[in-house]
Amino acid sequence: MAIVKLNARQIEELNIGCEPHRSKYPWYTTEVGEGFFVPRSDTNREDYRPAVPERLKQQGQKWRTSRTTLPETNQIGFVAIRLT
Repeated sequence: MAIVKLNARQIEELNIGCEPHRSKYPWYTTEVGEGFFVPRSDTNREDYRPAVPERLKQQGQKWRTSRTTLPETNQIGFVAIRLT
């Protein structure tokens, strides 16, 4: 019997109820060009900025994070945008 390597889609199809990556933020499900907003009220510090997980950096993903105000609600927070 040979060892079979499975990609993320194949693991998902197994439906065994485990998450390969757990994170407070959707780092692992954000596609290139997409991003997510973190309200400052969800953080404990005014100068907080979410850190890109090391695993994603090692895979060559590039992200940009910046302070911003969400136009729809005037909420202050940070946005993380996946560049690559």
